[in-house]
Amino acid sequence: MDVSTLYRASSRPISVNPVMAFFGLAFVGILIAQTTRILYMDANSVQSSPVDLAGYFLNSAIGIALLYYGLQNRLIRYNVLITIGIFVFLLTLNINRSSNGELFSVLLSRYGIIIAFFIGVGTAIALHALRSNINSGSTKWFSGLVNFSLYFFLLPIAFIVLNYLENRVETESYQQVSSNAIILICVALLTVAAAKKEHGGGNIPGYILLVLCTFLVYAIALMQSTSIVAFWLVIFPVALLSITDTSTKIARVFITITIVFIVYWLVIAFFLGDLLTDTRFEAINDGVLEISSVQSRLSLLSGFSDQFAVAPLLGAFDAELRAGYFSGNYMHSILLSLLTHMGIIGTLLIALAVYFIWKDGRVTGEFRQSFGRFYYRLFLAIIFLGTLFTFFTWMPFWFFLGSMSVRTVNEVTPKANL
Repeated sequence: MDVSTLYRASSRPISVNPVMAFFGLAFVGILIAQTTRILYMDANSVQSSPVDLAGYFLNSAIGIALLYYGLQNRLIRYNVLITIGIFVFLLTLNINRSSNGELFSVLLSRYGIIIAFFIGVGTAIALHALRSNINSGSTKWFSGLVNFSLYFFLLPIAFIVLNYLENRVETESYQQVSSNAIILICVALLTVAAAKKEHGGGNIPGYILLVLCTFLVYAIALMQSTSIVAFWLVIFPVALLSITDTSTKIARVFITITIVFIVYWLVIAFFLGDLLTDTRFEAINDGVLEISSVQSRLSLLSGFSDQFAVAPLLGAFDAELRAGYFSGNYMHSILLSLLTHMGIIGTLLIALAVYFIWKDGRVTGEFRQSFGRFYYRLFLAIIFLGTLFTFFTWMPFWFFLGSMSVRTVNEVTPKANL
């Protein structure tokens, strides 16, 4: 029996549990609502209270049940978890050596990498529970509940778009808004993709989501974020091809309308300039293809060798300061910042975790399935984008590391005859 046959024989869920499927649906719904609430507070510079974070606490309780489901169905890639655990231990030592008091902020705040990692773990297990129930057909009403719920999941996204476009304010921490928006968009896209059967036809919630997310990206671009625009330029075509079924008439009509809309948007933006006003792309109106944030990031690259030389083996979390640069003059690249701040060993640990994900995905065949392939493409896109413009503690990167430490199918079992 070859590997693909073994995969097909063992990839069925060990148990299709309607309760766990409902928990999974509740988890992603609460996460979308909670992330939208955080977006609203950060966009309007509102101080959060414990009540504002209630969704995270509720999802932590649901996550305990989902974790049991994940362990029962052998979904966890333990080699990835162990590798990331060693990396976090090394990171803790580096932060403590720098004595800058950032340990809690980097690891355990609502923008911390551990929090983002475990939100990713919970999301992946929740989506597995949801998909297993839908594709098994054992609970016929559940598929209808999921598709009905998707429209409610879109409401928070529509709210944050309309709220900001109607009541624009100066946003102090647009980077945090952008990071949370990227996670929100990815969770919503993955939920829509998970709710779609392998041969499920149209996907109206997915079409609406793509339009809503386009306006959300525009709203955040008005907050002076360029990373969100780069993200959507890469993710939109991937999502469009992944969550639509071109064999249906409605999908072909939607794709045609979308292409016309994009062309119209670009014509307005580049030739009339209306949509670029008040964004960092406004210089294009004057025929200058120069974006201030991109230029500043490129200018920092000249300091890489100095920062890397501070501690090439283990890295230093304050490498830019010890190299004689100002605070914030670190490498805006996941790869380069890993080398300067975590050294060769830290960089190899992350590379090893990514390798374990790729290798295990090949064995199980999960990346050959439509949903697993879409998940993996999003992961690769986040790595690519993060390598271009952000520090290695970027929340979306750690969210996807957590997500990809969970299989989208069950572990291949050695019980079948080879």
